[in-house]
Amino acid sequence: MVVNENDRFLKFLTIVWLCSLCTIINSTTVKSSNINAGKLDLKKRTERTPVTDNAVTSSMDTCIVIGPRDAPAILSSPRFPFHNTTSCVALANDADGSLHYQITYLSLECCCDHVYINGVDVVCEGVPDGKTDVPLIVLNTTFTSDGTVNYALHGGYEMRVWATGIERTPDTDVAVTSPTDTCIMIGPGDAAVILTSPRFPFHYNFNEYTTSCVAIANDVDASLHYQITDFSLECCCDHLYINGVKVVCDRVSYRRTDVPSNVLKTIFTSDIGVNYPGYKMRVWATANTPPPDSCTLLAPGEERVLSSPNFPDHYDSNGYTTDCLAMANGVDGSLYYKITHYNIECCCDHLSINGVNADCDTVSYGENEVLSKLLNITFTSDKIGRASCRERV
Repeated sequence: MVVNENDRFLKFLTIVWLCSLCTIINSTTVKSSNINAGKLDLKKRTERTPVTDNAVTSSMDTCIVIGPRDAPAILSSPRFPFHNTTSCVALANDADGSLHYQITYLSLECCCDHVYINGVDVVCEGVPDGKTDVPLIVLNTTFTSDGTVNYALHGGYEMRVWATGIERTPDTDVAVTSPTDTCIMIGPGDAAVILTSPRFPFHYNFNEYTTSCVAIANDVDASLHYQITDFSLECCCDHLYINGVKVVCDRVSYRRTDVPSNVLKTIFTSDIGVNYPGYKMRVWATANTPPPDSCTLLAPGEERVLSSPNFPDHYDSNGYTTDCLAMANGVDGSLYYKITHYNIECCCDHLSINGVNADCDTVSYGENEVLSKLLNITFTSDKIGRASCRERV
């Protein structure tokens, strides 16, 4: 049979076309196989669950180790795509305290992306509000995401983890009348002792609990005094106690204060919230001088009644009177006074008790302890005399 050149050319084109078609089919099959394999791989990724059998009660080498005074650790989700990450925060081995966490941001694909905290899934609709206590000394987190929704729509999560020390309150029953081995001993003429919060004048740390003690040296007849010169605390949560009494922020006295015992003990505490510079105070001693001869000496059980001139009638104009009472020599005790009647011209007439004016709007009618062995009373009136006052000691 004779085959012309045209028939041969057509057969050649047919063979080339068939070969190209086979190549395209094979390529499509491979791509389809790869896509299916990718789907299977994606499915495997989305079915991951956190390992809840890990020991979450003991610190691991990969844990961030923190203590009560450390800044919070910040844990967050990684960047897309397909991360299965874990984080761990543990309480330091020698720290006596507890862990806490707070979720500050959570935006996940709720159906398929998950945050597990110590094996418990954080449900989108049930995110805890505020601080959550961790009942263990280790916090493990596991974060998983699938491949369906991009992080451009969901930002992931962020949480703070911090530690606090065991909540301690000052022991106000501690005897403050006898010094201890840890007290700084001072006497009259010694330089003032400076007490401050930790790191003053820089901000103190979280969860501070510090104590200080200053005492009169043995066999020295003297009195202690203190003066707060700086005071800047987080008023709600950080506290300074002086001999068991809390110093209230809005009633801080920056004047000299007499200590009614021979020991001064301070306790300073702070929480995990906000830090401030703290406090600074001076403590010093002065010698106890014998009362002047003009003082009336009192023994336990004795009392005297003091009053303005002419009481209960009006006192005179331009008046000036003084009274002095003191503990009898060798008597161990305290003086007390109580104002029973008070009616003076508030602008211009004054009753001074150991150098402190008894102002009309702050006068106390209760029993007051004198912070020394001596009570000096001074009463003055201006040129318009009227009213009267009375005091029982």
